[in-house]
Amino acid sequence: MRISDMSTKKIEFRAEGEPRPKQSFRVVRDGGKVRGFTDKKVKEWQESVAWSARSAMAGGEYLDGKVRVELLFELSNKRRVDCDNLSKAVLDSCNGVIWQDDSAVVDLHIRKIVSKTPGVTVVVEQIEDKKNMRLLI
Repeated sequence: MRISDMSTKKIEFRAEGEPRPKQSFRVVRDGGKVRGFTDKKVKEWQESVAWSARSAMAGGEYLDGKVRVELLFELSNKRRVDCDNLSKAVLDSCNGVIWQDDSAVVDLHIRKIVSKTPGVTVVVEQIEDKKNMRLLI
């Protein structure tokens, strides 16, 4: 759900479901051919995140320039999972929806907690301060 207006260029949404980490691209040999694939559960998770992001954007245009992103992952158990792999799945899901490419993310904050309601809350804010922007790539 989108809870802020575009005048502040801030978007917030939540994707429900067990967060899935996106690890390095996997390669398999298939009849002498080499092909890459992404796990089915990761694809389903990314589709859920992308759908939530599209709903939050409500047909709006990509955020331009550099952005700050906050991710709160709520996991159903204390399983060991890397924050960077969790974030990779979410950031890739927002490509072509919130921003053109996740290389626009210059400030990223990630937290994970155990919760009875698994999912991720995503807050994206465009960085407008030109003076401070030069400190960021």
